[in-house]
Amino acid sequence: SAQRGEKTVAPIGLWLSRVQAEFVPPADVLLAERDEQIIGFMMVLTQRNYVAQLFIEPHLQREGLGQSLLGEACVRMPTGWRLHVATAN
Repeated sequence: SAQRGEKTVAPIGLWLSRVQAEFVPPADVLLAERDEQIIGFMMVLTQRNYVAQLFIEPHLQREGLGQSLLGEACVRMPTGWRLHVATAN
């Protein structure tokens, strides 16, 4: 699990299977980088008008990085898009 406050992390096999299933065409993965380090990412499924994943390093949140990535979602999906948020995340 990647939920805040969780004391355990899901096994790497679970994460690898999710990546192999979800991060494939027609998905586009956009990276936010700073000093050659990945600090966030967003995965969009433009054919479904859906932002499937959005992550910003916790210590860098509230700096506008997520807003910049979602701005790119607006460019790629100008007719609108959806995003589901887990309230515990």
